[in-house]
Amino acid sequence: MTKRISFCLIVKNEEKNLGRCLESIKPVADEIVVIDTGSTDRTKEIAISYGAKVFEKEWTDDYSEARNEYFKHATGDFIFSIDADEWVNKSNYPEFQKIKERDLALYSTMIFSIKTSGDILYSSNFRLFPNDTRLRWEFIVHENLRDDGKVFQTLPSKLFLLHSGYMVEEIQRKKTAERNLRLLKRQIEKTPDSLYFLYHLGNELYHSGDSKASQKSFSRVLEALLRTPDSIYCQYLPSVYEGLALCAIDLNESESIEALSKVDTISPNFYIQLSRHFKLQGQFGKAHELADKAINVISQVKNLITYDDGDVSFKPYVNKADIYLKEGNPVKAYDYFRLAYLERENNVVIRILAGLASQVGRFKDAEKFVGLAIKNDDTTENRLLRADIDINSGKIEKGFETYFKEGTPEQIYDLAKVLTNSQSPELSEKLLGHIENRFEYHSFIKKETLSDCVTIVIPTLWKADKGEFGRTLRNLSACPAVSKIVILDNAKSGSPFPIPEKVDVLSGLNLYVNPAWNYGVETSKTKYYLLLNDDCIADASVVESCVQILENYPDYDVVVSKTSEEHYDDYISSLEKTDRVEFVNVPISKIFGGWFILGRVEGWKSIPDNSALRIFYGDDYIYDQTIFRRKKKICKLVSGHVSHFASTTCNSEGIYGTPELLEARKVYSNIRLIEFKSELRY
Repeated sequence: MTKRISFCLIVKNEEKNLGRCLESIKPVADEIVVIDTGSTDRTKEIAISYGAKVFEKEWTDDYSEARNEYFKHATGDFIFSIDADEWVNKSNYPEFQKIKERDLALYSTMIFSIKTSGDILYSSNFRLFPNDTRLRWEFIVHENLRDDGKVFQTLPSKLFLLHSGYMVEEIQRKKTAERNLRLLKRQIEKTPDSLYFLYHLGNELYHSGDSKASQKSFSRVLEALLRTPDSIYCQYLPSVYEGLALCAIDLNESESIEALSKVDTISPNFYIQLSRHFKLQGQFGKAHELADKAINVISQVKNLITYDDGDVSFKPYVNKADIYLKEGNPVKAYDYFRLAYLERENNVVIRILAGLASQVGRFKDAEKFVGLAIKNDDTTENRLLRADIDINSGKIEKGFETYFKEGTPEQIYDLAKVLTNSQSPELSEKLLGHIENRFEYHSFIKKETLSDCVTIVIPTLWKADKGEFGRTLRNLSACPAVSKIVILDNAKSGSPFPIPEKVDVLSGLNLYVNPAWNYGVETSKTKYYLLLNDDCIADASVVESCVQILENYPDYDVVVSKTSEEHYDDYISSLEKTDRVEFVNVPISKIFGGWFILGRVEGWKSIPDNSALRIFYGDDYIYDQTIFRRKKKICKLVSGHVSHFASTTCNSEGIYGTPELLEARKVYSNIRLIEFKSELRY
C-alpha cells in the first residue's frame, strides 16, 4: 500500500527561507506540518499559503521538545524532518515515490551544506522515519532521533537535502554560534561525560574564537577514545585530530604541532592544515610529507562523519602546488594545480594555471586557461592577465594596449618594475612615460612600510560576534605596523576570549565612541591612529595599505571607510549619469562592517561628545581609487573638517544636521557625499 509522507518543520522568523523550502517539497508532500515557536514576521502567513497546517509551540530552548511535536500533529505514515533553510532538489522526487512503496524504516539522508566560499560540507542523518511514538527526539541541541527498542530497520536512500544555514549571512542573522554554544553548555551540565557533546562543544568554541577552551574539550574526547577504542564515537576521531591541529596552530604550540604531525588518520584537512603550518615555517620537506598524506587519504572519504567537498577533491592538490610555488618550482606547481583543476573547475585555480603556464612557456595552455577565466568572469583583472600572457609570449604592443586602456597607475607601475627586473628597461620606460603623461607619478612610488607606527582604539561592550572580533584582533596584532591595540571595556567584564599580544584592555573608563576615540588618540605615542568599531572585520594588509597611502600623500591626514555594497553600486551608477563632483572617502575592500578610520595623530582634533564625528582632511586633490582617472579639487569645509557621513547628503537631519554641515551645504549644494568599496593594490 502506498504510504503518505508528512513533511514537518519547526520555525521562527523564517520568512526569508520558508517559501523556497515549501516550494521544493510541495510536489511530494502529502501533508506539511509547521511548528511555529514564536514568529513575529510573515512566516505563518507564508506557511498557510502553501497549505501547511500551522501549530504554535512556546520555545523552551530545547530542539527535541519542539521536534517531538511532530508526532502529535502529523497524520502521514512517514515523517520527513526538514528545516526552513533546507530544500529538496527535484531529482529527489522519484526516490520519495519509491520509498512510499517500501516498508517503514529509518532512511538516511545526505545533507549538502553550502558554505559562503562555495564549498559544500557533507553529512548524513535519518530524516525520513515512521510516524511512530516509539521513536523520540533526544537532547536539547544537536538532537538525535532515538529508537531505543530497535523497532525499525535503518536503511540507506538516495535522498539528499541542500542547506544554506552555514552561509555567513545566515549564521549572523540567526546568531547560530551564540545559540549553539549556550545550549551545548546547558546540555553538558546534564550529560557532563558525553563525548558526543564534548566534541560539538570543541567545534563551537573554536569557531567562536576560543581556541584554548576548544583544545581542552577536544583533548578530553581524544583521551577517552584512546582508552576505549571500541567506542561508537571513534568515528569522530579524525575530526577530533583536525580540531586539535587547528587549535595548536592558532595557539602556536610547536610541541603539540610536532606531535600531531606524527599521527595517522584519514582527515585530508588535518594534514593540509599541518602542511601549511610547516610551509610557512620554511620546513618544506615536512610540508611535502604531510601534503602527500592529505592526497593519499582522499579515497577514504566515506569513512568520515562529515567532510568538506574541497578537502576531498581539489584542496590537497592546491596545497601541494603551493609548497612548490614557495620553493620556487613553477613547473611542479603547475602540474599539481592542473590536478586540482581536473578534480574541480575552480576560477581561482584556473587563473593561477593561466599565469603559471605563461611563466613556464606553455603559452597554448595559458591562452586556454585565461580564455576560460574570462568566459567564467569577464573582469578587468582577467583581461589584464591576458595582457600579461600577451607580453610574455612576445605580443608586447597588444599587451600594452590593454594596460593603457584598463590598467590603474599602480598596476602599470608594478608591470614596469617587473620588466625592469627582467632586463627589459626600454619597455619599462615606455610604461612609466605613460603614467607620467596621465598622472602624478610620485603618488604611486611605494615606500617602505613603517613598523610600530599605529595605535588601534576599539570601544566595546563585547556584544560583537566573538569569533570574528577575536580573529580580527589576532590578525591586527600580527601586523608589523601595529604598535598597540587599546580596547576600552565598557562592560567591565573582561574579554570573553584569549587576548593576543599587543592588546591592552582598559576597564572602568565608561568611554563610548567619540570620547573613547578621543582618549585613545590623545594618549597615543605613535605616528598614526586607527579607530575601529568592534564589529569591524579587517586584516593586517589593510592597515599597511592605509599607512602606505598616508606616507605617499603627505597632504592628507586620514583614510576613512564605511563599507556597504549598495553605496558602491550607487557610486558606479552616478559616474554614468552625472558630472557632479564626487567626494571619495577611500574605503578599503577588505573591511566589512563598522567604521575604520586611520589618520595622523598630529592631525587629530578632539570630537565634541555631542556631535557627529569630524575628521581633519586636506584640500588638495582627492583620487578615485577605483579608476584613478578622475581627480577633483575639493574645497575645505567650514572649520577645516570633513564630517563622517553615514551615507547621507548635506541635507541630512538628526545628529548630522550640525551647524557646520548646514553652513557647508551652501558650499556643497551640488556635491553628493557617498562612500563606496574599492580594491587597493598597494
